[in-house]
Amino acid sequence: MRGVRAALFLALLGVAAGLGESQDPNVALAPPSVAHRKLFQGRGQPPVPDDVVIPPANCTRPTQFSFMVSLRNDAGEHTCGGALINEGGNSPESRWVVTTAHCVDELAKPGALLLPDVDISGRRRDQAIERIPTEQTFLHPKWKSDRTRGNDIALLKLSNTSCYKFPLNIAEKNFTVPGNESVSFVAFGREGADAGFADQQQAGMFNIIPRKTCKQDYVQEGTKLKKSMICSRGNVNVAVCAGDEGSPIFWSPPKTTPEGRDPFAKRLVGIASFTDVDDCQSPDGTAFFTSISSFNKWIKKTIKKNS
Repeated sequence: MRGVRAALFLALLGVAAGLGESQDPNVALAPPSVAHRKLFQGRGQPPVPDDVVIPPANCTRPTQFSFMVSLRNDAGEHTCGGALINEGGNSPESRWVVTTAHCVDELAKPGALLLPDVDISGRRRDQAIERIPTEQTFLHPKWKSDRTRGNDIALLKLSNTSCYKFPLNIAEKNFTVPGNESVSFVAFGREGADAGFADQQQAGMFNIIPRKTCKQDYVQEGTKLKKSMICSRGNVNVAVCAGDEGSPIFWSPPKTTPEGRDPFAKRLVGIASFTDVDDCQSPDGTAFFTSISSFNKWIKKTIKKNS
């Protein structure tokens, strides 16, 4: 993540949404990164030993971002983000994670694991409340090991259900963010081009840019905006950096509305795919997210077929 650390985090996080297109068969493989920015830093929590797995009966109450996950390599290090998603019917439990395909494809990202361990619900990057192995990974059937060609999405089926409640609902097909509202972004990526990964969850706001405007004013030469991509720019000091890949942008209705008080009202709008600049601290960078609504049908079909 990029920019100067702001001191607002939880007070500012509360909005997000997406677009639409899906395909057919699943490429079932045995299962799972872009540029970054420094955001509002989350509050800490009591230290929890690495690799701890708390049984469901002892699972603490959900945190604001308990759907956020961190994918781990063989050394147990953070590589990418992801989001725990609802399996359907507003179920409070889930064993499915959505992330970007390049995060679990070694052809696209050297060192990526097809079956990574998944850390869940830790506000601190290396102090997860749960660590669950991935049982199976499903890459989108039209993924070509190149994030700029689109279809950069994968589903991870965990070996068991997470004890955390209220995973994110995925955006419906053709879902759009109401009005000109921003979307929320949370991740563990780098705090700058040459910095290390953030120790705590970082969060901030992104503005979704209309496709026509994005093509005319923001897409740089050599980048082609696919229908299943969301074009966006972060608010002040907010960007996408290395380690943010796969991390979610989501929309939340205003808390002053009945819907805003519904724990299932948040909608997963997209997952971080890539930026069009090498330096994530550059003010000229545009972030591209994989649109969840574009793959709503594929996500539901894959989960139903393999649950």
